[in-house]
Amino acid sequence: MKKIILIAAVLTALASATCRTASAQSFKDLLNKGKDLLGNEQVQDVISGVAEGLGADILQADICGSWQYKGAAVKFTSDNLLAGAASTLASSQIEEKLDEYLQKIGLKEGAFSYTFNADSTFTNTFLKQQLKGTWSVTSGEDGKTIGLKYGRSEKFDLFTLKATVSIGTEKTEFLFNADKILEFIGKISSTSDNSMLKSLSQLTSQFDGLKIGFEMAKVQ
Repeated sequence: MKKIILIAAVLTALASATCRTASAQSFKDLLNKGKDLLGNEQVQDVISGVAEGLGADILQADICGSWQYKGAAVKFTSDNLLAGAASTLASSQIEEKLDEYLQKIGLKEGAFSYTFNADSTFTNTFLKQQLKGTWSVTSGEDGKTIGLKYGRSEKFDLFTLKATVSIGTEKTEFLFNADKILEFIGKISSTSDNSMLKSLSQLTSQFDGLKIGFEMAKVQ
């Protein structure tokens, strides 16, 4: 009961804060307001949902800086896909297989990162590879997303990705269309054994509204 009352207080306070200003508020701003009010890290997911529901925007300042890979991330977005424990079980299974493959090709903590610059350029580092391109914040059916345009290189020919970014006080997830990010992973992988990637692709193709990607931590 106490938790419900606290959440209600956050809803009221955040809604009030949103109504008082005509300028866009970042996810980070709203999350921090909720955290200050509650002082309780256990309601992180609830606060994130509140901030998103109030129309908080991803701002360039939220993304600028360097981000280090922390682990694989999976999320279902279709309302009628799966529910409750079934959704959790399916996402956990996919995340486990994704993490297994990423570990196999060397994509692990400390080996993969993004640096987003204020001039709309970015560098994506994976092991000894440095992939460069441009980025932008755009609006679409999925709300605010980050568009990544990779420049021409040995592995890419103007390859593009669109990320939905879920910013939290404890973790941030960069989520992509499953088919597109698996194509990207296949391109940066130097292994000739793609059997696990094919298996993962077959698994993810069974679900609509599935996004997979990376949990990232901002380092500066």
